[in-house]
Amino acid sequence: MASVDRLAMNSIQGRASDMALKQDPTIFVRIINGKLILWDYSSHSQYEIGHQHIRRILEISNGSEISSSAVDSDIVNSGIFNEDDRDFKKWGWDCLSHIFHLGTQIVLDEGADLPIDDSYEGYVAYCASIVDKVPETRYARDGDPVALPAPDKDFEANPRLADVLMTRKTSRSFTPSP
Repeated sequence: MASVDRLAMNSIQGRASDMALKQDPTIFVRIINGKLILWDYSSHSQYEIGHQHIRRILEISNGSEISSSAVDSDIVNSGIFNEDDRDFKKWGWDCLSHIFHLGTQIVLDEGADLPIDDSYEGYVAYCASIVDKVPETRYARDGDPVALPAPDKDFEANPRLADVLMTRKTSRSFTPSP
């Protein structure tokens, strides 16, 4: 797990009213080893928090004013409510895909160049080093094979298929019914 910072107790008097706050911060909370860990997946930051932080995050996200309390200072200093230039109001997909989409991005400081080192380089090199050692796997089912017709690759001529392919979305919305 990445390092976990305790939210700093710094004063924010005079700054709170000037801040533009996003209503839906990009966070989730996990319980790890009996501790509440707040994960800001857009900045790839983690914080150990208390129940009082959860309560204030909920209150602030519902319009409560930011005070000069230590808890509010922690929250403001974490940056979880800071606006950025991305507009996710019309995301269109589910929450899990949003977490994955943002959580797997490379986070750069403003104006920074992309890193020249490739964090996947070691993995690719490892795969290349064992490629000749991977056993050949063949899986054969019992019975006679069934010949399938050749695929019709002219899907643009079939507007129903083209419409389905172009408007397709992943959904992770589940209903409680069996």
